[in-house]
Amino acid sequence: MRFASCCKPIPGDPVVGVMDSGKGMMIHSDTCSRLPDDNDGRARLTHLKWAKDITDEFSVELRLELERQRGVIAEVANAVAMADGNIERINVEEQNARLGVVSLVVHVNGRRHLARVMRRIRNIRAVTHINRVRH
Repeated sequence: MRFASCCKPIPGDPVVGVMDSGKGMMIHSDTCSRLPDDNDGRARLTHLKWAKDITDEFSVELRLELERQRGVIAEVANAVAMADGNIERINVEEQNARLGVVSLVVHVNGRRHLARVMRRIRNIRAVTHINRVRH
């Protein structure tokens, strides 16, 4: 059993499993654009539920749009830490002199934890937009 890197499902997301001969089951979010849409492919899908006792951490990519100001990246890092999240990777892209885009990969243990992290980040005055990235 493996988790798809395209949609990066986390506990709480509706998920399906796709059986692949020789490779086992690949777990996808049920809205993943890479799921098969033909009849044969749909026959290989299995609707799944998450176990209640999952304690693993899962990587989630977030995209932030923010007003550029001194210390805002430190504020974002602090907000993630205050929500008991952990930053795996951060990438700052300059959009223009006033606005910036930050890609952030954080570790969370489920959708509720992700919501708490996003709420903390959203409360930063400089953050104008935040969303979860699914490829």
